[in-house]
Order: sequence, then structure tokens, then C-alpha cells
Amino acid sequence: MAPTLRGVVFGLSVFFACFTGVFWETALFIVLYPFPRSWSRNVMGFLTTMWFEFANFLLIHLLGLRISTHGDPLPLPSRRESALILSNHPTRVDWMLLWPWFSECGKLGDLRIVLKAPLRKIPAIGWHIQLANFIFLERDLSKDRE
Repeated sequence: MAPTLRGVVFGLSVFFACFTGVFWETALFIVLYPFPRSWSRNVMGFLTTMWFEFANFLLIHLLGLRISTHGDPLPLPSRRESALILSNHPTRVDWMLLWPWFSECGKLGDLRIVLKAPLRKIPAIGWHIQLANFIFLERDLSKDRE
């Protein structure tokens, strides 16, 4: 398959998965709303992990992405340790390139991405990333100076 066609198939697959996933997650959230919050968090965490795994599969098998890492390994999943990974992102989608690495380490389900706060207000996509428990960062230069 030609590289351009692979890119188009990847983009359309990810878009379709996002589009349909928002509806499924919203429906599940409504159904789970009366139940304990931990239930909805567990279900949404599972669905988010499955979505990451799907996108990861496409990155590796459709686009042929290969990742090599150097340095300290992430803590093992069997040990309930945490790690903070900082990525000085040169592109807008470089965090997608971390998915194969987190998957190899068995930590893809624990991944949380920090995003700009205004992104939570985007219809459908913003709702999805809120349900996925991503972290939103709001900066205010006047308050931050203090």
C-alpha cells in the first residue's frame, strides 16, 4: 500500500473511531451515571485503553512505526509505582508516538495526557477527553507571575 494511502486510511480510521467512540462512551456514561463513580471511571478507563490500543495497532502495523528507547525503563506494571514522562513536543501529535512505548511497557492504560483547558470545550471531542480523565492545564499569566 502506498504511504499516502496508508496515511489516509490511518487518519480516517482514527477519526471514525473517535466519532463512534464518543457516542458509545456518552451512552455508557448516561447508563452508569446513577451508579458509584468508580464504576464509570473503570469502564471509561477500559474504553480509553482499548482506543489507545487500536490507535497503537494502526501506528505499528499500518504505518510501520518503530520505536527504540534509551535510558531508564518505566516501573513494572506489577509494582504500583508511578512515572512522570515529560515530552517537549515539537509537533502537535507527538504524544501519539508515545503510545507504542507505553504499550510495550504495559502502561498504556495508565497514560494521562495534559492538555490546554480550552480543548475541553470542543463539542464531542472535548467531552471524550474529559471522560478519558485527561488533565487540563489552564494558564493565566497575571496569576502565574505571582
